[in-house]
Amino acid sequence: MFFNIFYAGITALEKTTIDSIINSAIQDSVFPGAVLCFGNSQNVSFINAYGRYDYSPMS
Repeated sequence: MFFNIFYAGITALEKTTIDSIINSAIQDSVFPGAVLCFGNSQNVSFINAYGRYDYSPMS
């Protein structure tokens, strides 16, 4: 996992900051979930999903 973070061009600290921002927005009901994806036309070097598909607790 750390290889993917550095390969994508972000540090572990930046990843933690991004995680915090996205999770905060989910807690504030800005959106129910998100997917963070880094890559180029050749491959995906990092992908992480947060939250749910919708606001329903069963989603």
